[in-house]
Amino acid sequence: MEGGTVVRRPPCAFRVLHCADRIVLEDCSDLVVDVCVPNAVVDAVNRMSAAAARRCGRLLVLPFRAAPFESDSAAAAEAYDASRILGMDAGTALLGVLTLPSGPYLLLATEVKRAGTVPVWTGAGEDGARPPHNTPVAGAAVYVVSRVRFVKLHGGSAVRADRDVSAAAVKMLESGFLFFSFEADLVRTQQKQLSGSRGNAFWWNKPLVMPLGASACGWAVRAVMGYVGTIELPIYRHREATTTTTTTTTTAATMEETADAPVQTVYVTVVSRKSRRRAGTRYNSRGVDQCGHVANFVETEQLVYTPHHLSAFVSVRGSIPVFWKQTKGTLRPAPELDGSMMLSEQAFSQHFKALSRSYGKCTAVSLVNLDGSEAPLALAYARHVDMARTRSTGQPPLWAPRFVEFDFHHHCSGREYDRGLCALMSRLLNDLDAYGVLVDERQLQSGVFRVNCVDCLDRTGVVQSTLAKQALQRQLAYALGLTAMEAEAPTLSADADATTAVQWTPAVQLSPDSEVSFMRLWGSNADALAYQYAGTGAMKSDMTRTGKRSTRGLLHDGFKSAVRIFNKHFVDDDRQEAYDLLLGYASAASTVAESSAAAADVPWTSFDTAQMIAGGGERVHVVIHLKSAELAVRTAEHLEYDYRRDSLAQYEKESGRRIKHRLRLFFSGAHQPSPLDLQFHTASARELFLRTLITWSGSYALALPPSLLPHAPAGAFRVQVRVASVGQSIWPATAADWGLPQSSKNPPTVVALVLPDSGPAGRRFGLAALPRDLDADGLYRCVAARALPQGGAAMAVLVRIDAADAVSEVRESSVAAENSLSGLVAVSLRMYGTALCFCGGALRGASELLAAMQSAHVGRTELDPILQWDHWYAAGVLGHLAAVPLLAAFPGAPNDDHLAAAPPPYGAACEWVATAGQRSVLRWSAPGRARVNNSAAEAIGRVEARDIAVLVDEYVYALRCGPQIPQQPVAAAVHLENLRVSRLQLPPPAAHLASDIPLQFYVAFAHDLLVEALATPPSHPIPDRRPRWPGRLTLPFLPSDVAELEDAVVHGQLFYVEPLGEDGLCGSFVFRVPMEASARPFELPLLHGGNVVGRVSGVMRLGVRRVESLPSSSLSSMPGMARSSTDARANVGAVDDAALAGSSAGTPGAWPDASGSAARRSGKRRVKKLVGSIADWVRGERRESTATFGGPRYGAGGYAGSAGARSGMVVEEPLGLTHQLQNTHLQAGAGGRERAAWRAETGTAFGPEAVPTNEEDEVTASSAADGAVETGWATFDDSPAAPRVRLAGETDETDAEGRTTSRAKAPATSNDLIRF
Repeated sequence: MEGGTVVRRPPCAFRVLHCADRIVLEDCSDLVVDVCVPNAVVDAVNRMSAAAARRCGRLLVLPFRAAPFESDSAAAAEAYDASRILGMDAGTALLGVLTLPSGPYLLLATEVKRAGTVPVWTGAGEDGARPPHNTPVAGAAVYVVSRVRFVKLHGGSAVRADRDVSAAAVKMLESGFLFFSFEADLVRTQQKQLSGSRGNAFWWNKPLVMPLGASACGWAVRAVMGYVGTIELPIYRHREATTTTTTTTTTAATMEETADAPVQTVYVTVVSRKSRRRAGTRYNSRGVDQCGHVANFVETEQLVYTPHHLSAFVSVRGSIPVFWKQTKGTLRPAPELDGSMMLSEQAFSQHFKALSRSYGKCTAVSLVNLDGSEAPLALAYARHVDMARTRSTGQPPLWAPRFVEFDFHHHCSGREYDRGLCALMSRLLNDLDAYGVLVDERQLQSGVFRVNCVDCLDRTGVVQSTLAKQALQRQLAYALGLTAMEAEAPTLSADADATTAVQWTPAVQLSPDSEVSFMRLWGSNADALAYQYAGTGAMKSDMTRTGKRSTRGLLHDGFKSAVRIFNKHFVDDDRQEAYDLLLGYASAASTVAESSAAAADVPWTSFDTAQMIAGGGERVHVVIHLKSAELAVRTAEHLEYDYRRDSLAQYEKESGRRIKHRLRLFFSGAHQPSPLDLQFHTASARELFLRTLITWSGSYALALPPSLLPHAPAGAFRVQVRVASVGQSIWPATAADWGLPQSSKNPPTVVALVLPDSGPAGRRFGLAALPRDLDADGLYRCVAARALPQGGAAMAVLVRIDAADAVSEVRESSVAAENSLSGLVAVSLRMYGTALCFCGGALRGASELLAAMQSAHVGRTELDPILQWDHWYAAGVLGHLAAVPLLAAFPGAPNDDHLAAAPPPYGAACEWVATAGQRSVLRWSAPGRARVNNSAAEAIGRVEARDIAVLVDEYVYALRCGPQIPQQPVAAAVHLENLRVSRLQLPPPAAHLASDIPLQFYVAFAHDLLVEALATPPSHPIPDRRPRWPGRLTLPFLPSDVAELEDAVVHGQLFYVEPLGEDGLCGSFVFRVPMEASARPFELPLLHGGNVVGRVSGVMRLGVRRVESLPSSSLSSMPGMARSSTDARANVGAVDDAALAGSSAGTPGAWPDASGSAARRSGKRRVKKLVGSIADWVRGERRESTATFGGPRYGAGGYAGSAGARSGMVVEEPLGLTHQLQNTHLQAGAGGRERAAWRAETGTAFGPEAVPTNEEDEVTASSAADGAVETGWATFDDSPAAPRVRLAGETDETDAEGRTTSRAKAPATSNDLIRF
């Protein structure tokens, strides 16, 4: 019942009738006493045919091509034609509808087991009103699914892909962790039910139920994934406090002697609900998504109830709510942050705001190690909490959590386990008292504990169980009707003497056996949650179950670690796909040919050159279809991930020496996990896909808001950049201290705040330079904040809020200076296609600055740390920088005029400006990247309040918003002739080589518009270190138009060939693509580590020709999709051909038409499938054949031919043997499938279908008369001609000629039955 709406109880047993054009479910709940009894549902279905008066009146009709509808028995003849019954099934619970490659399937639970009970208010009315005080409490049964079955909801035939796609999903559903109740609401906590709050985050099968529609969803159960367990506890009541020592032992007899009240039994139930938001497996699902949903988020409720009292305590667990991942490494990948501070801060605040709305106040308990590989996560978590609690100068917001940081492995290692855990509890008990527990309807729980470690499994389970044990004392006291003062729990002291611990004996105490049962209950809960996330039981389970570590527990943990490593490589990817399929994040790729009605879904174009990078780092080959409404990513496992066309928000590019060309796509909304990580073999393939994607999506909103570009010319954007620095170790606290202008004063777009030395009193977690009142007026958002430890340099980069969505590829790094407490902090970002890098700190001259930049890991690792940026700034107390080689290599400042008067086309610009207080700024701009000083601002170097100097205040011209498919593609190429290197100085790794040793050199070129990564052939071995390449080298480009080449800056790198190792880098250079067709000589500086190590010279010219063989239609109609698909693909192909036509290879490439291609399964995935098949064979699991998948298990038999069946769907039969077999169950044979007991006597209405197997699960007993074989169970004849059913009670007689006939046997007695 939700929101006052009456929800009809779903049936607990039903018959499934397979018809030619529909499926009919017939309710037979009133005939089943206990659904957990083997074959109870099957027997109830049989008894439905005994008498018309015993039929149930509810029917659910599911037509294949129409909406489902309910009917009653009077309208049964109209609902379907009984003469067209193809077969029958039986089910216990309806889970929903799952679409497989051949079509939709009904998902049924055919076997369930009792897991426990949960309390329900017996006085609650059907209108959802709260029950009155002292309403009796009853226990509602909770069941766990143990076997499921698919039933076809379409008229086609099953395909092999149906079994392949559903195999992992079936394993997950049958794993024993899917729970439901016919009477109680497991989805919501008791407190939410009392308050009438809604919430469906834990309704696990909601995506499966929604396709049923409003009229049929009441037939489906509301299931949760997690754990449910119930125990009975005898409790004792005490009155006085006692003093115990570590040498005394409390026994059950002692407790009984001191008990003042008789033993009373209470029921304790633990219910854990796993959220379906961002659900997944270990390594594949980490951190938070853009909507604030975290991985492995579980709500655990501890219920204590008696027939007249109910109390509940709720705690939650979930992954650290920042963007992070674990992909690098084979055994134990180190965690790494995977998103900018700005994106993480948004998701972090959304997550805790949602917790505040659901639970009230929050205490966040972090058990992550403070050093080692987990330290970055601990620092990021603490930093976001600090930002949340200091968002303004006033009080922290209500949703901001109280943060408790506790290094579990440090404080609870070895013999320090008890002392460490007591120390943690002493920090949490005050909050536990403040939050309280739910007590009937008199008292509500006002807050929640959010506990996490890295996996949120092992350490989290130990702390949660300890908190639950403390809450249990209060719950048991309330169950006995004690007051709050009497129910007060004991106080734990971490500083108690080693031999005597003074404790106040609680008013209610458990017996030793009850305490063991309670700890085992929580141990089972920990194991269940660990199995779902990591594939093994929980580690440190000996702590949870016994409260101490043991050698056996350590050995078990080692084995579990090995199994988890195996699961990471061979199991978790399949389980993750099952999660995605069941929760609606992925759909099964259809194998049915598209009809003319679905012409709008014909792909506009397709790509088969990309790989999708899964959450765990695995690369999966995919085919990407751009359809009318969504981007469809299809895998080799027949799964399809759909992203809405209008949800593309941002993209990022990433390249490196050890990684190929990656593209990250960010989508808005929570329909799909974001970002989508793709990898391409070449930069041109990535660029071609990106252009097509942006043109298809119509995401021109990736361009900047017009308000940011009031005076920018067409094709260029202007961004105001400001860099400010302080000169002392006094750190500003507010935005006004930093001199940030108000919104009415046209604030800068990007602001970098540099704090050379934050001092020991500076703000922690890298936030020393960040104003505390940053969000006071909502003008800026923090993109990145970084600081050195122990009061070193700090820097914060802010972006105006209306331009924040255009920021991407944020990287940050810090480098400590040698023999100094300070150093350098670097932050890089890309904005509107322009790469910016800010560096700040306290250094001692040019040598330290250049050395620190070489060590700072920002930007693309394969490019020069300074030359790769469009604009680079270094500010702070940097020392004397007049000797920086960049100043001599690129003299002069850029022109302050328009882009047309930009710096020389082949050179960059670098300048150094020193101001008062030893502060200075060094800035560098790439060739063709102009900047203009802000004429409205005061002079550069002005000093604001608190000794703050504004070192930079200028406009930089950004590139165009995003690439587009051109209407007039061009073939463009840069021709380099007579390329040579002079005055070369080898870097230190090669300086030891003698000057007369011949070496070979080659030059590699890189740019996103290049069709392919090109390099010169190795030069001839020369001893004079003057390599040259006579002739002409052609660099083919892939531009949208000629104007785009004006922005192209090509990066070149000179390498020397190392015969015995990796080739060494000699230096880097950059040049702007010339726009003249005539040949022009050039000479460029070659830099390595910021030092000039040589000169590169030659002659270059540009060759451009337009491609005439293009369709006449304009691409302005591209967003119309289907009708433009042919023309659009031709234009894309023309771009590809035109670019390749000018390449050095001279071989034009054809655009790949991947619309009909299928994703290729990688070799690694094939090995995984093989390992999985072997594991299934070892476990004895066999899948159903394709011919019978989704069809009826049992044929109609005599049912369809009887007059009674045609008229009223009932066949009159005596009960006979069925009554005696209703509690008998035949377990699976070698095939792993059950064989149900059949009706004896005359015909049957529930017979088996033909199964193509040679196995016969039959129980026989020898007979002494006439060679007869007595059979007590139905068996299958494997003859393909005419399968027949031998009914229970038949005997086979063999005559003299070997012919076998069947005859009916007298009704069996109980002595004739063979029990199992």
